[in-house]
Amino acid sequence: MGTGVGSGNNTMLEKKDRISELPNEILVSILNRLSMEEATRTSVLSRRWKKLPTMSFIARHSLELVWNTSGTTGNWDFSGNTDKWDFVEWVDRILALRSSTTKKASVTLGDLAIRYDLNRSFQKYIDGWVSFACEKGVKRLELDFSGSTEKKGILVPYGFPQVEKICTMSKPCGSPTSFYSLKELRLIDLNVSGEVLEHFLSNSPFLERLFVDRSQSLVNLKVGSSSSSLNLKCLGIRLCYGMRSLKISAPNLVSFRYDGYMKYLFFENVPILSELSLGDIAPYFISYDANRLFGHLSQLRKLKLDMDLSLEMVISSEHNLCLLWTCALVKAAPFLRRFAIEMTFETDDVWREDLCDHALTDLPAVPEDYEKELLKVIRCSHPFLEVVELTGFTGNPNTVELASHLLAIAISLKEIIIGTTKDEKARKSAERLRARISPGVNLVLL
Repeated sequence: MGTGVGSGNNTMLEKKDRISELPNEILVSILNRLSMEEATRTSVLSRRWKKLPTMSFIARHSLELVWNTSGTTGNWDFSGNTDKWDFVEWVDRILALRSSTTKKASVTLGDLAIRYDLNRSFQKYIDGWVSFACEKGVKRLELDFSGSTEKKGILVPYGFPQVEKICTMSKPCGSPTSFYSLKELRLIDLNVSGEVLEHFLSNSPFLERLFVDRSQSLVNLKVGSSSSSLNLKCLGIRLCYGMRSLKISAPNLVSFRYDGYMKYLFFENVPILSELSLGDIAPYFISYDANRLFGHLSQLRKLKLDMDLSLEMVISSEHNLCLLWTCALVKAAPFLRRFAIEMTFETDDVWREDLCDHALTDLPAVPEDYEKELLKVIRCSHPFLEVVELTGFTGNPNTVELASHLLAIAISLKEIIIGTTKDEKARKSAERLRARISPGVNLVLL
């Protein structure tokens, strides 16, 4: 009997809730590592736990409201069988709670990221989220509406508020302008105009990183048109196919990436730009204007080109047989150490299926003396280029010609890496390049 009572006591001791005895600070720290729904469920444990999720919510420096279909748990994960309206209402509840619980304390928010497949149907609600971000003085704002759900029919993307509306948004006490403290802005799969981006650049003096992806309304953009953009370090623009012109004057810009088509690209004051990545810009456009575009970028240390050329573009036209235009960029960056090109040759007759028709007509005409002028542009002897990497090498004359020319001009070359996608013909062609390689240069075939 006594043993039984002892065993019962031991059982009671083993079941004692020792976690609840911890100080609030530690419990809140634990809840901060849970998703919102997990943290909310703990409120039913006891009266003491009822207010802890709210305390955890107030204590968070960042909000990451994410639609997660991969099964992994994010900081604030919202997953399961739901629709867009459920997600929108969920975000509204969270932001309303944050506003009500931090209003008196005037607590600002460091980061706000919202990711889900949304469109213009939710314009009013998303505008409210942008206004919330402005009021809370966020330092990092990300709106990613690409999602991973299947899009049905033609949906108009969400349109970011225009400048007039941004200027009327509430802002933290002491902030002279809207989004004054913003350091990073990421806008993905939504429409934002060049005027709005220029407003951010002019009125957010701490802005260091700007990234825009798939905006249909971005046409012209001036980076650094006034005394703005002094702190801008990283700029990325991707798949904005209505883009016509981009002018960059940013004294602290270190990294610039552009993927898409464009008619006019101008670099002015970029003295420390050292990482440049270009994809899908018309090759004849770059080579013909290489000196104007890149001639003063002698400080470049890393240059990457992503090419997406159709078979028609490479073979059907005499002007598109040649890939030597890429060497114009090598010449324009005399201190370049590594040069990598990823080449994709498609058999489809369409250059890019997702390219807007009006953007294609805006491309400049190919000069009649293109190849003759190109040979003048690329003639050089590069003293610092040490590593060349060619991915997508086919063994066709154009790829062999490109590899041979790079071998000829890179007098300090140490290694050339050629990716042949396991094609036997391409591999044999790459092997034959050994005869043109100087002693001491390592040839790596992938």
